[in-house]
Amino acid sequence: MLRRLLIVLVPLALVTGCSADEADETEPTVPDYLAETFGLYLAGYDEADETFEEDGVLINQGTGYTWLEGDENSREMHVRQELFSAAEGGDLVLVVTDVASDESRYFLYNLAENFIVFGEDTGAADSRGAGVQANPDGTYEVWTFDDAVSDRTDVETVPDGYTAMRRVDAFNGFSEISPHVILTGFALAHGPTPEARFVRPPDTKNVRPPPTTEAGTTPVCSTFKAFCDCVACRVLDRGGDCDLCPAL
Repeated sequence: MLRRLLIVLVPLALVTGCSADEADETEPTVPDYLAETFGLYLAGYDEADETFEEDGVLINQGTGYTWLEGDENSREMHVRQELFSAAEGGDLVLVVTDVASDESRYFLYNLAENFIVFGEDTGAADSRGAGVQANPDGTYEVWTFDDAVSDRTDVETVPDGYTAMRRVDAFNGFSEISPHVILTGFALAHGPTPEARFVRPPDTKNVRPPPTTEAGTTPVCSTFKAFCDCVACRVLDRGGDCDLCPAL
């Protein structure tokens, strides 16, 4: 059963790429890849304005700027990240909110079961959205949920990332809002996924220590590449011009 999220949306996410010194000369950095492939640029998301621990959950939040090639101005986005420890399910929840329009979506990644959720809050304790799980053979499992109606629909197997994207968009409507919201989440999902772990100093007893973050797991958009690429092409309204999602 999916964790219900309050209207306090989540994210600040991690670094969107590595430095030139760390990158292989033959491989573009993540920011270069996003700029060259999608005309997508981000700034300011690599450092949180606020970081704190609440009930064992590591929370980072702050603002940054996202802009697309051809835009006159960048869009200020607020992001909040909630990182749950492995004992609490290991979920990473990222909420991206357009500061000017107040449009937002949340993205949940469950590391243990390897699924992602596109959702939006619909009340103080209710949300609705769609979940996607990638299979080794390239197919995807897709389901929807609406807390006001039911926890979860039956799981449907679809043949590819394009079909999964269409199912999610039909229920979540992510292509109907500002593309900057989805593309900010898309860009951040190309960075390493953090893990929250509790580190107890050797001289303390019976004291619950704050979690620390360790990055290193596979980026979400590596596991869900076909789906992620089709999401980006969809919100950019590229249609058949997007080589990464030819079915579009």
